[in-house]
Amino acid sequence: MGTDKKTQIRIIKQGMAGSIPESKAVSEERQKKDAMADLICSVFGWVAEFKGRRRPDPRITFQTLFKEA
Repeated sequence: MGTDKKTQIRIIKQGMAGSIPESKAVSEERQKKDAMADLICSVFGWVAEFKGRRRPDPRITFQTLFKEA
């Protein structure tokens, strides 16, 4: 069950972060965007926007359709 990814974990005690040298740059593999994560975030955004909209009263809409000009 080995993976090709190398993970580095650093445990930093409170107050000790200033003495630790700067970490290496994030690997190229980690910089790529996850298309599925972007899609899910977009869908959740659309759902939240849709739920936030105020729906018109159906009676008013019906009256408007048959209103005499």
